[in-house]
Amino acid sequence: MTKTPTAVALYDAVIAAAATARQAGLYEVAFHALSAALHCAEALGDLDRVRYVSQQATEIREWMSRNDPHHPLGTESARLRGQTDVFSTLIVHAQSVTTRLRAAKAVERARTQSTVARHVVAPPPDTPG
Repeated sequence: MTKTPTAVALYDAVIAAAATARQAGLYEVAFHALSAALHCAEALGDLDRVRYVSQQATEIREWMSRNDPHHPLGTESARLRGQTDVFSTLIVHAQSVTTRLRAAKAVERARTQSTVARHVVAPPPDTPG
């Protein structure tokens, strides 16, 4: 996990592209831009950014279900093909990224605590006086 200016800049750019695509009704582009944003968020190890991508995917999926249910990327169209819509898949992917990031942080905490514990010198046992 790295926090480079490049990954942050790319995340911001593709999130903006996703919003623009969504407003233009270019849901395929919005999906791919959000997918790219998710990869950037994972590279950054940023759970807030991952959560934002998932929220955006959820909003688009729900909007399409209400307002454009027959769109090829919509939930209903995917169901009729026996598939899962791409935005639901992206949400599951974001959940997987969240789980991986949390696990990596837990492992790092355990390593740090283990290292600290090995360096702590226990006081000598009480000796009868």
